[in-house]
Amino acid sequence: KSHVLAKAVLGMEMNCARCHDAPFHPFKQEQLFNLAAMLGRGTQQLPKTSTIPGGAGALKSDIIKITLKPGDKIAPTWPFSGELQFSLPQELVRKSGDTREELALRLTLPQNHRTAEVLVNRLWARYFGRGIVEPVDDWEQGTPSHPELLEYLAREFMANGYDLKHI
Repeated sequence: KSHVLAKAVLGMEMNCARCHDAPFHPFKQEQLFNLAAMLGRGTQQLPKTSTIPGGAGALKSDIIKITLKPGDKIAPTWPFSGELQFSLPQELVRKSGDTREELALRLTLPQNHRTAEVLVNRLWARYFGRGIVEPVDDWEQGTPSHPELLEYLAREFMANGYDLKHI
């Protein structure tokens, strides 16, 4: 679920992070499972199914890194920094300590421009055949062809209650 959420709402392709640190993205396996723990409202344990068969010793690659082992505990914390790191307004938090609520707030607050930009980019791609950022699912690999347009559409989207019909 965390992989689908990251891809759909944040434009982050974290599929590789299910079994190892992403070799061509700035994501670690722990970040994907931090999101999973937030969704699950508690510490997650890395399952054996989320590892490379044979463990780190089976790898014949210098690119792929394994930083978690089966059974490692992963905390329910927001894993991103930079533009996606901001403090939550405490007056909006209804249930303190509820990590799923925190995740929902972090994804939908106006401080997080990324969610609005990803969603309007998806809409643009749907109607015009190509996103302003390509690929639409992997923003770490693409840059906006028209950044001012993307910013404007995202602002309009947020200012009008995240109404896709308005856009």
